[in-house]
Amino acid sequence: MSDQKVAVVAKAICKSGRFETGEGTCAVLCMDQLGDARKNCTHCVRVHGKLALTIVTALEEQQQ
Repeated sequence: MSDQKVAVVAKAICKSGRFETGEGTCAVLCMDQLGDARKNCTHCVRVHGKLALTIVTALEEQQQ
């Protein structure tokens, strides 16, 4: 499993806006700092990494 796959999934989770965490990602803070919510977020892996890792692991296990 690659860190790149986890990062891609974490970014997709962030962009979905379905997981409000209050940690900056998917929050008003992102809109203020970045000008566009969920665009150019630099900490989505930190916030959504565990969920992303679970998803990537499940997909890889299913492919085996």
